[in-house]
Amino acid sequence: MKKRDYSYWQLVRMFLTIYLPKHRCFSKNTIGSYSDALDLFSRFQLQAKGVRLIDISFDMVTHDCVHAFLDWLRVERKCCTSTCNLRLAALKSFLHFAAVENPALMAVYLDIKQIPARKGPRKKLNYLTKLALKAVMEQPDPKKLKGMRNRFIMIMLYDTGARIQEFLDIKLKDLNLEIETPCVYLHGKGNKFRCIPLMNKTIAHLNEYMKHFHPAATRDVKQYLFHTTIKGNTDRMSEDTVAWMLKKYGEAARLECPEVPQRIHPHQIRHSRAQHLYQDGMPLSYIAEFLGHASTDTTNVYASADTSMMRDAIEKASNSENTEKPIWRENEAMISKLCGL
Repeated sequence: MKKRDYSYWQLVRMFLTIYLPKHRCFSKNTIGSYSDALDLFSRFQLQAKGVRLIDISFDMVTHDCVHAFLDWLRVERKCCTSTCNLRLAALKSFLHFAAVENPALMAVYLDIKQIPARKGPRKKLNYLTKLALKAVMEQPDPKKLKGMRNRFIMIMLYDTGARIQEFLDIKLKDLNLEIETPCVYLHGKGNKFRCIPLMNKTIAHLNEYMKHFHPAATRDVKQYLFHTTIKGNTDRMSEDTVAWMLKKYGEAARLECPEVPQRIHPHQIRHSRAQHLYQDGMPLSYIAEFLGHASTDTTNVYASADTSMMRDAIEKASNSENTEKPIWRENEAMISKLCGL
């Protein structure tokens, strides 16, 4: 009986439990993304190839196999091109780790490394115009406690341009309002921190919110800024709560403003903030830092998305009048000289 090779799963365990969290210091969410990719590859082997999990080995990780895996993701799992590319990148990263740990696997890694990322149609950046954003933010009733809270959530989410998770992870200790430029500290991807300045109007709404939801008498800096109480238990507000809120207010706002998109989600508020900053003249390098992007390549999408700025530039160029008379006009001697005669 042939002895089973468990080196694949041993290296998977080392990759997920030692290398990523301790050597690369990746966040739980990032590690979860890598884990999902390897889990999907295992499911593919089982469902498409009939290979039991315990029998998976590096001998099965071939050029053709990975191409079939990407096709399986697209057809069976209905994954978009960007998701397929993320899974491919995670698989390559694991194989690189495996090759470093065991040089005999270098050939496997180099074979898969040659597989290019797939190209797909470029997604249109979906953001709210300033008019649409105003219509959505006017939906909550600020005279009611929940309405005041919900309006502030939208104001703060827009003002910080934060990802929904890092936004809801904000605790009272992350607010620094006593300095010359009040700010909030966000815990971003890869355990990175960034400091976001808060506008005066946002601070005014924040102070009003704090009076009702974080009274000075019971205030604890370890508390989450946004929380919910369910059956007497107070804990961090969930992403689903904010998503539901935006969906409800978006549907109501669309009846008043046709510019409001069919679907509004938390990340769309982040896109809207970045797009508006670009429209107002902020350099892309500053926007990249504001959003916590590791590279301005990610931020360039906001430049290509703004067709209104492109149109204005074209119209300005088309309508400009050149009243200066060329010095060569009606000067036969100069024309002859310019032509080399």
